[in-house]
Amino acid sequence: MSKKQIRLWLWSASILAVFNILTKINDQSLTGIVVQLLLKTGINLIIIFILILLYNIFYKKYFRKFKSKRITKSTYSSSRIMLIFFLLLVLFWIPAFLALFPGTFGADAPIQLAMYDGIYPLSDHQPILHTFLIGGLIHLGDVLFKNSNIGLAIYTFVFQICFCAYSISYSLSYLYKRQVSLKLLLLLIIFMGVNPIVQSLICYVTKDIMFAATFLLFIVNCCEYLFPSDRLRRNKRFLKITLIKIGLFGFLSIQLRSQGIYIFIVALLILLICWCRLFKENALYKEFIFMQIFVIGISMLITMITPYFLNSGYRDSREALSVPIQQIATILKKDLERDNKLLSSNIYDQAISYFENFDKDRIDQYSADYPKSMFLTDKVKENPIGFLKLYIYLVFSDLPTSVNSYLDLITPYFDFRLSPYNGLAINTSFEDLNPNRNIKTYSLFPGYYQYLKDVLYDSSSLNCPFWIRIFDPAIVLYLIIFMLIYSLIYKRTFSLFVLLYPILYIGTMFLGPVSLLRYSFVYSLEGPFLLGVMIYSINNQRFKNRLPIK
Repeated sequence: MSKKQIRLWLWSASILAVFNILTKINDQSLTGIVVQLLLKTGINLIIIFILILLYNIFYKKYFRKFKSKRITKSTYSSSRIMLIFFLLLVLFWIPAFLALFPGTFGADAPIQLAMYDGIYPLSDHQPILHTFLIGGLIHLGDVLFKNSNIGLAIYTFVFQICFCAYSISYSLSYLYKRQVSLKLLLLLIIFMGVNPIVQSLICYVTKDIMFAATFLLFIVNCCEYLFPSDRLRRNKRFLKITLIKIGLFGFLSIQLRSQGIYIFIVALLILLICWCRLFKENALYKEFIFMQIFVIGISMLITMITPYFLNSGYRDSREALSVPIQQIATILKKDLERDNKLLSSNIYDQAISYFENFDKDRIDQYSADYPKSMFLTDKVKENPIGFLKLYIYLVFSDLPTSVNSYLDLITPYFDFRLSPYNGLAINTSFEDLNPNRNIKTYSLFPGYYQYLKDVLYDSSSLNCPFWIRIFDPAIVLYLIIFMLIYSLIYKRTFSLFVLLYPILYIGTMFLGPVSLLRYSFVYSLEGPFLLGVMIYSINNQRFKNRLPIK
């Protein structure tokens, strides 16, 4: 056992333990937290040991036979493999589509349709591109079939089911070209196909699903461009097409999610700082950086001019203040419930003045939506420094409440049993916004609909069956943490690059107002690809004699 392996085990076990106890840290003493941390570290070491043991068995069975064998071509072409994977996923997801037909019209989709129909004014708070796509297809269904649900069904099947199936199959075909085991890739396809959480979300009409697919395709194309085989490096046509796809999927990722622009800007800065020497030495890297700058510039320009041309409103900046708003609201609520007040009347009056009609009974510990809706953003703009000083004072005046308030917002990402909102992924919302459209869920497979509904509601219970917990998106989150530690210790540039964009997305997610399954779907969709990348990185040195597929 090498020193690097020992460091990997210890660091992984201890850091994962920190995230494990986040869900149980509320109201515990310091001694209790330390005991929990040590206990979880020990348990994680045992789990890691078992996983490594299983991996070694798996390696001997499926990889050892290739150790000294040079492969110059594959039995199956990568395009054929991609087609097979795509068809398998679509077949696996059709029962869910029939059960939730024409798609679960919830979250922001009804608001977007109301904007398209002119009931609400257009606003770039919702992606304009996605708003017109949903509204246009629903309107098309009305015109051609006199039924809005047909248009919604077309959107759900083509732009969510087929698009996500394409993104997963494309990413796994890339791993297949990298000589990752076909049997493993097939198991990952089956897992994603039968996963009831994924099946429910894939039919949930929301911008997050399309964003997840475009984001994954962007990452995979970046890998193809920056880390090509020697044969593909000489294929100028392939590289140009891949660079164009990077620009296209990068642009779509930014347009489909408001935080996308910040992810790309921060990623660009990190790449320039960490790999600055490559800018002069590597022509591909230089072209990639210029494409990122171009995509960011075009996206920012469109964001600025769209409200002018469409006469739409600008995004309210309160979304970026979700965490501070929730912390301030929770501190005010706690202080109102105390006999011995921590806040002076002057400080309390200053804090409460940032809210319109503050009602402590409507504060939800797991969601900042209510205090955010009552928050007066214009008052912050009048004196941002004054607000910042007040916020810092409030946080340190009641630090335990501030910390627990933030943890309540993010801990469901580490254990979906802690979220009371998992059932939202199968429920419609704002039904009264579009009465003329008459959009409803007409289940063509009632038994399967009830199965998916039971799974989602059971997942919000601490007594959730173990077989459902296997599908918790938190598993991918823990995989990302382990991959990051492994990549840093072993200096794996390839896997570090693959992790860059998902980690930045998770960072924006942790600043959001609530933990929802549709937000975690983004990295859930990346899960098979990330696992394949980790296995490829581990085995890369072992298989150094293996050649890429011709």
